Amino acid sequence: MVLFDIDGTLLRTGGAGSRGINRVFEREYGVVGAMDKVNPSGQTDPNILTECFQHGLGRTPSKDEIQKVLDLYLPELKKELAVDEKFRVLPYVNETIDWLTKIDVIMGVATGNVSQAADLKLKRAGLEGVFDFGGYGNDSRHRAELVQKAIDRGRQRSADIAPQDIVVIGDTPLDIKAARDCGVKVIAVATGRYTKSELEVHAPDGCFASLKEFPQWHQNVFGL
Repeated sequence: MVLFDIDGTLLRTGGAGSRGINRVFEREYGVVGAMDKVNPSGQTDPNILTECFQHGLGRTPSKDEIQKVLDLYLPELKKELAVDEKFRVLPYVNETIDWLTKIDVIMGVATGNVSQAADLKLKRAGLEGVFDFGGYGNDSRHRAELVQKAIDRGRQRSADIAPQDIVVIGDTPLDIKAARDCGVKVIAVATGRYTKSELEVHAPDGCFASLKEFPQWHQNVFGL
């Protein structure tokens, strides 16, 4: 089983999500630049919005407020993705997915995006239908818990997959920690905010400049 993070691992949105959140906070709360002090890399959507409330309004939001902002954010994200000229699928993503499909690996996502946001981004990337299960920011605001949810859903499709046969691929230290907390392998790719050297200090099972190197690592480890 291979579980992919989305932002910074499969694709880059060019800031579509941040612009959408900023628009909601300015319209609803009068907060300009709500995302300016937030590092979203590796975080879940609920935690990102909590930080926006804390920095912009000086308070922690209720669950209902988080849900309200998410409901308002999703249409803004859809609009931003439709016009974003900087949106791109990252190098070797399609090639890696094609290769994994041929060797009969089941693939899911483990992402801090809520499921609706994940679907919008994957559709914009032409990757809808590739991942039929996952763990999402609306499963838990804690990264390890959503990774475990993805693992559990994957095992509903193939119950005999052992922890040593599960790989998480992400681009942040939080992806690495979450995979470790779940007792599975983890590959870091320096295609997001963090450099290869910044990721290597967290001791992933492999750390690459891009997904180009993943199939060879996979063959070396699993013999496939």
